[in-house]
Amino acid sequence: MFTSESQPSYRIPLVGRFYGDAKSAAAIQDKFYNNVTLMNKYANEVKNIEAAGQDPTKFYKQYPAAILADEVNSYYNDVNKMNQDKKEMLQAKVPIKDIRALEAAKTQTMKQFNDEIAQVQKQR
Repeated sequence: MFTSESQPSYRIPLVGRFYGDAKSAAAIQDKFYNNVTLMNKYANEVKNIEAAGQDPTKFYKQYPAAILADEVNSYYNDVNKMNQDKKEMLQAKVPIKDIRALEAAKTQTMKQFNDEIAQVQKQR
């Protein structure tokens, strides 16, 4: 668990729950991964509804953010790619300013998805 690379707060039990303010990179990251989990739950629920031969329209009305469940994989894959790129950059001893730029892009990607979910939930 102890490495030279800092650990994201969602990987630290309890600390992640009380960490930083709502606009910090750690808070955005925590919210992103919570949203990923939620979207996967919604996607599974819709699959179960459809497998039972029912129309998921009622579910979508009750949980409007569920319409974004199909988009989550794209965002998640982008973030994972950036995490892999960061590891490679650290191993290659790339200048820290370049690594920080990648981290900022990753945070912006997560924030964008979080904002999409928040916007859909507001329309409810």
